[in-house]
Amino acid sequence: MHEYELIEGYTLEIISRAQSTQRRCKILLSRNFASKAPRNLASVLIDICILLENACRSIFKSIDWQDKNTKTQESFIILQITDFIVREIGSHISYIDEAQTQKLPWSFIQPVQKLAKALLPGVQIMLTPQWEYNYTILTTNLYDVYSNYLSRFVNYVSGTNLEEILAPLGKSFHIVSFPSIERNNVLLHCIMGHEIGHLASKKYFTEQRKQILLQSIRDNVASIVEKKVKKVAP
Repeated sequence: MHEYELIEGYTLEIISRAQSTQRRCKILLSRNFASKAPRNLASVLIDICILLENACRSIFKSIDWQDKNTKTQESFIILQITDFIVREIGSHISYIDEAQTQKLPWSFIQPVQKLAKALLPGVQIMLTPQWEYNYTILTTNLYDVYSNYLSRFVNYVSGTNLEEILAPLGKSFHIVSFPSIERNNVLLHCIMGHEIGHLASKKYFTEQRKQILLQSIRDNVASIVEKKVKKVAP
Protein backbone atom coordinates (compact mmCIF):
# COMPACT_ATOMS: atom_id res chain seq x y z
CA MET A 1 0.00 0.00 0.00
CA HIS A 2 2.89 2.33 0.79
CA GLU A 3 4.27 1.85 -2.73
CA TYR A 4 0.85 2.56 -4.26
CA GLU A 5 0.46 5.81 -2.31
CA LEU A 6 3.99 6.90 -3.16
CA ILE A 7 3.58 6.43 -6.92
CA GLU A 8 0.06 7.86 -6.88
CA GLY A 9 1.30 10.99 -5.13
CA TYR A 10 4.17 11.35 -7.58
CA THR A 11 1.80 10.95 -10.54
CA LEU A 12 -0.49 13.65 -9.18
CA GLU A 13 2.51 15.98 -8.75
CA ILE A 14 3.47 15.54 -12.41
CA ILE A 15 -0.11 16.16 -13.53
CA SER A 16 -0.26 19.28 -11.35
CA ARG A 17 2.94 20.62 -12.92
CA ALA A 18 1.59 19.96 -16.41
CA GLN A 19 -1.64 21.79 -15.58
CA SER A 20 0.29 24.70 -14.11
CA THR A 21 2.26 25.05 -17.36
CA GLN A 22 -0.99 25.05 -19.31
CA ARG A 23 -2.41 27.84 -17.14
CA ARG A 24 0.71 29.97 -17.51
CA CYS A 25 0.70 29.54 -21.29
CA LYS A 26 -2.99 30.49 -21.51
CA ILE A 27 -2.28 33.67 -19.55
CA LEU A 28 0.55 34.54 -21.93
CA LEU A 29 -1.72 34.02 -24.94
CA SER A 30 -3.64 37.11 -23.79
CA ARG A 31 -0.51 39.29 -24.00
CA ASN A 32 0.74 41.35 -26.96
CA PHE A 33 3.27 39.87 -29.38
CA ALA A 34 4.74 41.35 -32.55
CA SER A 35 4.64 38.02 -34.41
CA LYS A 36 2.78 34.73 -34.40
CA ALA A 37 5.80 32.69 -33.25
CA PRO A 38 5.31 33.14 -29.45
CA ARG A 39 1.61 32.27 -29.69
CA ASN A 40 2.42 29.23 -31.80
CA LEU A 41 4.92 28.02 -29.22
CA ALA A 42 2.47 28.63 -26.35
CA SER A 43 -0.30 26.64 -28.04
CA VAL A 44 2.10 23.76 -28.70
CA LEU A 45 3.26 23.70 -25.08
CA ILE A 46 -0.37 23.55 -23.93
CA ASP A 47 -1.11 20.57 -26.20
CA ILE A 48 2.11 18.83 -25.14
CA CYS A 49 1.20 19.18 -21.47
CA ILE A 50 -2.29 17.83 -22.13
CA LEU A 51 -0.72 14.81 -23.82
CA LEU A 52 1.71 14.25 -20.93
CA GLU A 53 -1.07 14.70 -18.39
CA ASN A 54 -3.16 12.00 -20.09
CA ALA A 55 -0.08 9.79 -20.48
CA CYS A 56 0.57 9.99 -16.72
CA ARG A 57 -2.94 8.77 -15.97
CA SER A 58 -2.59 5.96 -18.49
CA ILE A 59 0.81 4.88 -17.12
CA PHE A 60 -0.50 4.82 -13.56
CA LYS A 61 -3.60 2.83 -14.54
CA SER A 62 -1.46 0.30 -16.43
CA ILE A 63 0.56 -0.66 -13.34
CA ASP A 64 -0.08 -4.20 -12.16
CA TRP A 65 0.17 -3.87 -8.38
CA GLN A 66 0.31 -7.64 -8.00
CA ASP A 67 3.55 -7.73 -9.97
CA LYS A 68 6.30 -6.92 -7.49
CA ASN A 69 9.16 -7.50 -9.93
CA THR A 70 10.07 -5.23 -12.82
CA LYS A 71 6.71 -3.93 -14.06
CA THR A 72 6.21 -1.39 -11.26
CA GLN A 73 9.82 -0.25 -11.50
CA GLU A 74 9.53 0.25 -15.26
CA SER A 75 6.37 2.33 -14.83
CA PHE A 76 8.05 4.46 -12.16
CA ILE A 77 11.02 5.10 -14.48
CA ILE A 78 8.63 6.19 -17.26
CA LEU A 79 6.93 8.54 -14.79
CA GLN A 80 10.32 10.02 -13.90
CA ILE A 81 11.03 10.62 -17.61
CA THR A 82 7.61 12.25 -17.93
CA ASP A 83 8.37 14.47 -14.95
CA PHE A 84 11.68 15.56 -16.50
CA ILE A 85 9.97 16.46 -19.79
CA VAL A 86 7.18 18.38 -18.03
CA ARG A 87 9.79 20.41 -16.12
CA GLU A 88 11.81 21.02 -19.27
CA ILE A 89 8.72 22.11 -21.19
CA GLY A 90 7.81 24.42 -18.30
CA SER A 91 11.19 26.13 -18.52
CA HIS A 92 10.48 27.06 -22.15
CA ILE A 93 7.68 29.36 -21.02
CA SER A 94 10.37 31.96 -20.31
CA TYR A 95 11.01 32.20 -24.07
CA ILE A 96 7.38 33.19 -24.62
CA ASP A 97 7.30 35.58 -21.67
CA GLU A 98 10.40 37.41 -22.90
CA ALA A 99 9.03 37.64 -26.45
CA GLN A 100 6.31 40.14 -25.48
CA THR A 101 6.23 43.22 -27.68
CA GLN A 102 7.37 45.71 -25.01
CA LYS A 103 10.54 43.69 -24.39
CA LEU A 104 11.63 43.56 -28.04
CA PRO A 105 12.78 45.95 -30.78
CA TRP A 106 9.30 45.39 -32.22
CA SER A 107 9.93 47.27 -35.49
CA PHE A 108 12.84 44.95 -36.21
CA ILE A 109 11.03 41.64 -35.77
CA GLN A 110 9.20 41.44 -39.10
CA PRO A 111 12.33 42.25 -41.19
CA VAL A 112 14.33 39.57 -39.35
CA GLN A 113 11.62 36.99 -39.88
CA LYS A 114 11.31 38.00 -43.55
CA LEU A 115 15.08 37.53 -43.94
CA ALA A 116 14.92 34.10 -42.31
CA LYS A 117 12.02 33.09 -44.54
CA ALA A 118 13.93 34.18 -47.66
CA LEU A 119 17.08 32.28 -46.71
CA LEU A 120 15.39 29.30 -45.08
CA PRO A 121 11.84 28.63 -46.31
CA GLY A 122 9.73 26.92 -43.65
CA VAL A 123 11.92 28.08 -40.74
CA GLN A 124 10.20 29.96 -37.91
CA ILE A 125 12.31 32.40 -35.85
CA MET A 126 11.35 33.78 -32.45
CA LEU A 127 13.26 36.72 -30.93
CA THR A 128 13.88 36.97 -27.19
CA PRO A 129 16.11 39.21 -25.02
CA GLN A 130 18.71 37.71 -22.69
CA TRP A 131 20.74 39.01 -19.75
CA GLU A 132 24.06 37.96 -21.26
CA TYR A 133 25.67 40.59 -23.46
CA ASN A 134 25.67 38.44 -26.56
CA TYR A 135 23.70 37.46 -29.63
CA THR A 136 22.92 33.76 -29.79
CA ILE A 137 20.74 31.33 -31.68
CA LEU A 138 19.31 28.04 -30.46
CA THR A 139 20.34 26.01 -33.50
CA THR A 140 18.55 22.98 -32.06
CA ASN A 141 15.20 22.63 -33.79
CA LEU A 142 12.46 22.71 -31.12
CA TYR A 143 10.18 20.72 -33.43
CA ASP A 144 12.68 17.85 -33.39
CA VAL A 145 13.23 18.18 -29.63
CA TYR A 146 9.53 17.96 -28.82
CA SER A 147 8.93 15.19 -31.35
CA ASN A 148 11.72 13.14 -29.75
CA TYR A 149 10.33 13.80 -26.26
CA LEU A 150 6.78 12.78 -27.13
CA SER A 151 7.39 9.79 -29.40
CA ARG A 152 7.58 7.40 -26.41
CA PHE A 153 4.15 8.47 -25.13
CA VAL A 154 2.15 7.84 -28.30
CA ASN A 155 1.29 4.30 -27.18
CA TYR A 156 -0.11 5.52 -23.85
CA VAL A 157 -2.67 7.95 -25.32
CA SER A 158 -4.83 6.60 -28.11
CA GLY A 159 -5.49 8.84 -31.09
CA THR A 160 -2.31 10.87 -30.55
CA ASN A 161 -1.10 12.69 -33.65
CA LEU A 162 2.29 14.28 -33.01
CA GLU A 163 2.36 16.08 -36.35
CA GLU A 164 -0.93 17.74 -35.55
CA ILE A 165 0.24 18.77 -32.05
CA LEU A 166 3.49 20.25 -33.35
CA ALA A 167 2.05 21.73 -36.56
CA PRO A 168 2.08 25.39 -35.32
CA LEU A 169 5.90 25.19 -35.10
CA GLY A 170 6.24 24.29 -38.76
CA LYS A 171 9.05 21.84 -39.42
CA SER A 172 11.74 24.08 -37.98
CA PHE A 173 11.49 26.46 -34.99
CA HIS A 174 14.46 28.35 -33.51
CA ILE A 175 15.11 30.97 -30.82
CA VAL A 176 17.32 33.99 -31.55
CA SER A 177 18.41 35.99 -28.48
CA PHE A 178 19.90 39.47 -28.20
CA PRO A 179 21.28 41.44 -25.20
CA SER A 180 18.30 43.03 -23.49
CA ILE A 181 20.28 46.17 -22.63
CA GLU A 182 20.63 46.88 -26.36
CA ARG A 183 16.93 46.59 -27.18
CA ASN A 184 16.80 50.00 -28.87
CA ASN A 185 20.17 49.78 -30.60
CA VAL A 186 18.87 48.96 -34.08
CA LEU A 187 22.27 49.22 -35.79
CA LEU A 188 23.74 46.58 -33.49
CA HIS A 189 20.90 44.18 -34.31
CA CYS A 190 22.36 43.57 -37.76
CA ILE A 191 24.30 40.84 -35.92
CA MET A 192 21.04 38.86 -35.94
CA GLY A 193 21.76 38.21 -39.61
CA HIS A 194 24.94 36.46 -38.53
CA GLU A 195 23.01 34.28 -36.09
CA ILE A 196 20.50 33.28 -38.76
CA GLY A 197 23.51 32.51 -40.94
CA HIS A 198 24.36 29.65 -38.58
CA LEU A 199 21.15 27.93 -39.65
CA ALA A 200 21.86 28.63 -43.32
CA SER A 201 25.37 27.19 -43.07
CA LYS A 202 24.05 24.18 -41.20
CA LYS A 203 21.58 23.50 -43.99
CA TYR A 204 23.65 24.31 -47.10
CA PHE A 205 27.26 23.88 -46.01
CA THR A 206 27.37 20.10 -46.29
CA GLU A 207 30.36 17.93 -45.38
CA GLN A 208 31.23 17.53 -49.05
CA ARG A 209 31.30 21.28 -49.54
CA LYS A 210 33.43 21.66 -46.39
CA GLN A 211 36.00 19.25 -47.75
CA ILE A 212 36.08 21.05 -51.12
CA LEU A 213 36.61 24.40 -49.39
CA LEU A 214 39.30 23.01 -47.07
CA GLN A 215 41.17 21.44 -50.00
CA SER A 216 40.99 24.74 -51.87
CA ILE A 217 42.47 26.54 -48.85
CA ARG A 218 45.23 23.93 -48.49
CA ASP A 219 46.11 24.21 -52.20
CA ASN A 220 46.29 28.00 -52.02
CA VAL A 221 48.42 27.95 -48.86
CA ALA A 222 50.75 25.33 -50.38
CA SER A 223 51.16 27.46 -53.51
CA ILE A 224 51.96 30.59 -51.50
CA VAL A 225 54.46 28.75 -49.27
CA GLU A 226 56.14 27.18 -52.30
CA LYS A 227 56.66 30.59 -53.93
CA LYS A 228 58.04 32.05 -50.71
CA VAL A 229 60.43 29.15 -50.15
CA LYS A 230 61.83 29.40 -53.68
CA LYS A 231 62.87 33.02 -52.98
CA VAL A 232 64.86 31.96 -49.93
CA ALA A 233 68.40 30.58 -50.40
CA PRO A 234 68.83 26.90 -49.39
